[in-house]
Amino acid sequence: MPRGLKVGGRTKGTLNKNVAPIREKFQALLDGYSIDDMLSDLRALDPSERLKIVTGLSEFIIPKLQRSEIKAAVEYKEVQTFTLGGRKIIF
Repeated sequence: MPRGLKVGGRTKGTLNKNVAPIREKFQALLDGYSIDDMLSDLRALDPSERLKIVTGLSEFIIPKLQRSEIKAAVEYKEVQTFTLGGRKIIF
């Protein structure tokens, strides 16, 4: 079987039925939570906790950078020249 071939399960893009009710409840929670309340609550935290929350939330707005793999072929050639008994020896 070819690698990466999906067999069974949901088709790509289909929402998980178990997640939908949780999303709805979370959305209802956010709908009742004003920006002013959020800012007030963030300001009440110590700076390190505030930074953790802001960083965690930023992942939903600013996509994470993909890791890049750099493949480079490096060829190193060293030539040694010696003179032995009047003859040049190169290797």
